Amino acid sequence: MSEVITVPLVNANEDQVQVVEIRVSEGQAVRDGDPLFALETTKSAVEVLAPADGVITGLKVKVGDFVTTGAPLCRLERGEGASASAPVEDAPATEEPAAVHRTLKARLLARELGIPIAAVPAVAGRVGEAEVRAYAGRHRPVATVPARADDPMDLPFSPTDAAGHRLAVIVGGGRHAPCVIDGLEGSGYRIVGCVDSLKPIGETVLPGIRVLGRESLLEELWRRGVRTAFIGVGGTDDMTGRAGVYERLKALGFTLPPVIHRSAVVGLDTIVGDAAQILMGATVGPRSRIGANALVNQGSIVCHDSEISDHAHITPGAILAGAVRIGPRSIIGMGATVRYHLSVGADCLVHNGVAVVSNVADGQIVTATRRMARTAAKHG
Repeated sequence: MSEVITVPLVNANEDQVQVVEIRVSEGQAVRDGDPLFALETTKSAVEVLAPADGVITGLKVKVGDFVTTGAPLCRLERGEGASASAPVEDAPATEEPAAVHRTLKARLLARELGIPIAAVPAVAGRVGEAEVRAYAGRHRPVATVPARADDPMDLPFSPTDAAGHRLAVIVGGGRHAPCVIDGLEGSGYRIVGCVDSLKPIGETVLPGIRVLGRESLLEELWRRGVRTAFIGVGGTDDMTGRAGVYERLKALGFTLPPVIHRSAVVGLDTIVGDAAQILMGATVGPRSRIGANALVNQGSIVCHDSEISDHAHITPGAILAGAVRIGPRSIIGMGATVRYHLSVGADCLVHNGVAVVSNVADGQIVTATRRMARTAAKHG
């Protein structure tokens, strides 16, 4: 008998999770209750366990993938006919009792610190975060890059700091950056600072967070262990700049998680793409799709079954009725409304306060009195 192992609902406000650990391989035999996968949202983590004895087949994911609630992870073949390879273990250097329980958080922390979890001694048959940190303190001194006199950074070669927070950088130090930093409050990230090609180096963005340097600093930050980035660039009338930042960060290999503010409301069966941001007081209805690097800004409302395409911007106070589609890189202005079941094409700009009552073709500017081709408006 075959059973599909699917992505569980980890967080009611997030319908997408990241695969951060895979504990099995194709053809591996597992027992009931064995850990198979570790999954993370922006606010929580969960383990997927084997529901019965069997053999893993059809492994669908790899570490780092973003997957949606209900999506298949693998299959579990039950019964005597299932053929299995030898189980893959975190084999320690010496024999230890099979009853040792290593918690999910402990395993994730060990992976981030580069520590073999099997080498961490158990206390009363259990390895938790405290045991991992104690082992790290004894066996893994933190290496740092030799600092110059004018060097603003002193970061470890690790994606976490000493307290276990994941290190992250904000790209952009202007007015949008504080909104993103506020959206990350309590999410487990330590923001090392911002990079910005225009702001003075050393300028304070929020207390404790300042501009470290230009965007050229990103490769050095990666080398020092900062592997996560958030986009602190908005877009009031043009989203190409924000889209360009996204593409550069992807090319450099940064992980770009979504940002969902603690006060935002996200309905069930809604998918939020990587680098997307749903900020303070925003509401997204069920069965909606928020594309990669899309921005749902403060106090905006996106009703059920809507689709916000990649790099689009729903600005503060805008209201989208149900089943609305907004095309790539389009901007819906403050206080604007879009009627039920309408589409706004790609690269459009809807001015503040406009009521959209019919479909909008690609490349249009929509004002209170007329529409015009956006390319003509830009160049004439």
